[in-house]
Amino acid sequence: MQFLPVALAIAGLALLVEGILYHPIRVLVASAFWLPSARQLLLWVVLFSLVLAPVERWIGAARTAAVFALGHVGATLATAAGLWLAVDLDLAEHRVVHSVDVGVSYGFFAVVATLAYRLQGRRRFLYIASVAGVLVAVAACGGASHAAKRPSATASPSPSASVSATPTPTPALAPLSQPLLIQVENLYQARPQSGLSSADVVYEYQTEGGISRFTGIWFTKPPSADMVGPVRSARLISLRLLQIYGGALIYSGASNYVLAQASAASGKHYDDPEPPLFRTSTPPPAARYGSPHNLYTDGSHLATFDQSINLSTVSYQLWTRTPITRLPSGGTAVSSFTVPISTEETPMFTYQPATGEYQRSEPATPQYPATGVLNDANTSAPWETPTIVILQAPTIPVAADNENPSGGYTEGLDFGIGPSASGSGQLAVGGQLYSINWAQAATGPPQLTLADGQPAPIAPGQVLFEVVNTGAPVTP
Repeated sequence: MQFLPVALAIAGLALLVEGILYHPIRVLVASAFWLPSARQLLLWVVLFSLVLAPVERWIGAARTAAVFALGHVGATLATAAGLWLAVDLDLAEHRVVHSVDVGVSYGFFAVVATLAYRLQGRRRFLYIASVAGVLVAVAACGGASHAAKRPSATASPSPSASVSATPTPTPALAPLSQPLLIQVENLYQARPQSGLSSADVVYEYQTEGGISRFTGIWFTKPPSADMVGPVRSARLISLRLLQIYGGALIYSGASNYVLAQASAASGKHYDDPEPPLFRTSTPPPAARYGSPHNLYTDGSHLATFDQSINLSTVSYQLWTRTPITRLPSGGTAVSSFTVPISTEETPMFTYQPATGEYQRSEPATPQYPATGVLNDANTSAPWETPTIVILQAPTIPVAADNENPSGGYTEGLDFGIGPSASGSGQLAVGGQLYSINWAQAATGPPQLTLADGQPAPIAPGQVLFEVVNTGAPVTP
């Protein structure tokens, strides 16, 4: 047998269902040989001998391996697609995408079926019964090979029992990759931007002259061909976000004060790294206005850059998600609202019932023209977000960051959103507007709670944070 030693030699790797989206080849290969218990190794040696050896003698090692691979890959993809569809239709909890899908059984059963097809009469039924008997022994030694690992249900105690049932543990979530934080411009000449819709989390905040800037946070990299930009300079709040979320900050320039603060900080930060940044004339802002609105990156460059700087994983998780069909009571139905970032930046968000997301438009302000619905230049479709969090936080003038003491368009600003900060705000999701409180831990995203102390509902998908001054709620 040529195939059996190869299979057993690489046994011991797992498939996270969610991982198919991000590392499909690696997890499909590795997951084919996972054993949930060391006790199962000998039993699987017996099973492989009963099944793979005769099939290999019949059709050869290469064809046996092909049957095993086709059975494993096909069934695994079908299972993963079914889980994602169930989550999308709210038929299963979102955490099932983190389930560990284990085992050699998909490929094994494909080979079983091949041999059963060859056998005739009573030999076929005796063979199937023998395999079934050994599989029962396998299950008794550690669980069925391809059941997703989940906590077993705890039996309810009898009325005479003196001890309570053991709480069911929550399945461990896959660790998040350290994110890339990218500074994206929002002056009217920079619209429509590219790539913001692919970020996992986005923060928007005021900069000089009342304009705003985005910090996009990608835990999962954009598709290879998708561009991100225009990329512009860092601000003090960018360093706060880097401190909170970890990972690496990518930007193009900053004030002398911010550059000094960045140099003194412990986080990874990269000023004008080329690559992954590059100049281009393709996106609409670059084609119309040229420099400095022509500095971009893309998913391919970011993937290479991510590997070159050795990013690892973080110790925190993002929020538990709530489907919009299961929102709690206490919200107010609001179909559209305006966010008061500054007098010169007042984006309007309108709920789209068909998609369950909010569409952004840019109205005219005293100094800047209207640009209408904000599209993502990668798709030419509106940038829509399912959850918008309005964080009310102190706006802090920083004189040392003001390179023009007379003010004007170079005033330095910081925001009280760092570790141990807290405050109030609002949250828009599913056409409902909730009052919330927020608290920022040393690392990870802010904790968001409703008035009764329960976690605020965060829909699956992107989360957009709008940082506004304390006491500046949204206007319906």
